[in-house]
Amino acid sequence: MFFVPEICFSQTNFGIKIATISCEFGESVNLPLYKNSIDKNGRFALNPGIIASLEIFTDKKISFQASTGVFADRAKKVSGYSQITLRYRIIKHWKHSVYAGIGPVFHYRQTWENIENYEPEDYYTSNGKSQTKFTWASAEISYRYYLSKKVDFTVALNHTQAHGISLTTGFKFWLGKKPRLGKGKGCNCPSYKRHH
Repeated sequence: MFFVPEICFSQTNFGIKIATISCEFGESVNLPLYKNSIDKNGRFALNPGIIASLEIFTDKKISFQASTGVFADRAKKVSGYSQITLRYRIIKHWKHSVYAGIGPVFHYRQTWENIENYEPEDYYTSNGKSQTKFTWASAEISYRYYLSKKVDFTVALNHTQAHGISLTTGFKFWLGKKPRLGKGKGCNCPSYKRHH
């Protein structure tokens, strides 16, 4: 009676990543308000933050992931997002994997309307002390490196902001005791063979 839940649980991982640098699409009317840009055009900025995720595999290559994160935006106010993605493994070679995902995302941030010289932005809806935006289709691409049977290192480009993408990095921690689905072609090295 516990067979199905155990199988599902074993194909689940919990992720923790840190948000680092973001790149904005186009040029914002609020460029003069940016406080953490790292280039003169304001396209790139430091947006430190943390992201948590839960991913469940339904097949060797297919999974669903729910993630949420909070970070400091370009005006050094608190921003965040919540996202659900359908993910597909497009590359698997030895310890290396690449995944692509797509799904809806909900963005939110402390309002910028109380910042002097702020210009309204069409992609946000104001709700008093906060501003929000919902997008039906956002994308992510991520790279993973196998560290052990329980841990992967990951780097990703994700639509964590309403008008830009972020570079994130962290770890995936696999749950359960059964082997993962879709291990693919293994690495010809002792440490990999011991766990597969």
